[in-house]
Amino acid sequence: MEFYEIKPNSAEGREAARAKVETFLSLVDFLAVDRPDFKKYEKGTRFNPDRTITFYQRNYLGIVPCKASLHYRRATEPEIAEGVIVYEICAEVDGELLESFAKAIIVSAVIAALAALAAAAVIIFGGGVLGPAVLVFNSPMGGSVGPSGDNDPQDVRYVQALLNDWRASTGGSLIAIDGSFSEESAGALSDFQSVAGLEDTAGSLTPGDPTETELESTHLNNLMAAADLSEFRPEGLGDVVFGPDPDGVDTELEEEQDLQTAFNTFVQQYLQDLRNVV
Repeated sequence: MEFYEIKPNSAEGREAARAKVETFLSLVDFLAVDRPDFKKYEKGTRFNPDRTITFYQRNYLGIVPCKASLHYRRATEPEIAEGVIVYEICAEVDGELLESFAKAIIVSAVIAALAALAAAAVIIFGGGVLGPAVLVFNSPMGGSVGPSGDNDPQDVRYVQALLNDWRASTGGSLIAIDGSFSEESAGALSDFQSVAGLEDTAGSLTPGDPTETELESTHLNNLMAAADLSEFRPEGLGDVVFGPDPDGVDTELEEEQDLQTAFNTFVQQYLQDLRNVV
């Protein structure tokens, strides 16, 4: 039976793959000594993918046409040429973009893909689903925004960017992202509050209030709506299958972090980074 270790295509990822494969083979040899019926595992060579799949495409925050793709292949480096699949996520944008902003686009694509994969898992396996409705996180903002707000320029830009994301998704015109809370910004925020059915429609918000929560949830929903995983179908597998290890071998002995908590933490960091770089 063949096995494959899947790691990011980076120096650290490839080294981790090499170490994991060696550890796994050592464990297999150890178990086989006392278990004659133990099915021998070998480093995989039959699965030879080399694919690029576009899984995310949208105007990020209403202003940056972008798409993200996943490229995966069998490793070709001599020390890990067998039993290792490496992958990388690539973002393409139209126009010039700061490196820090490119990171936000890549992370937004990963969030969209994770949520879509979770939804697919519910269909296949049942159970809960990841999504904005169950997210719990602290506000990334430093103060209030509005006609009488603190209006830190970075907080204002963050709110303006989220408003543009909403307006673009509904066919509305975009507002300036300039860090200055103008009448245009107040009107856009008030419009959002009205459409969202919020009690406060005065065009202001404070960190963690229903307006900020609704803005961020709307943004996350827009990210997830842009994910398309229809091309993620195994090709060229032959009789290779994905499934639980029939022999119960598991080299990951540490307890895994709760999936929802990990997802929440990931999204929290994304929103904080977005607030800091927009």
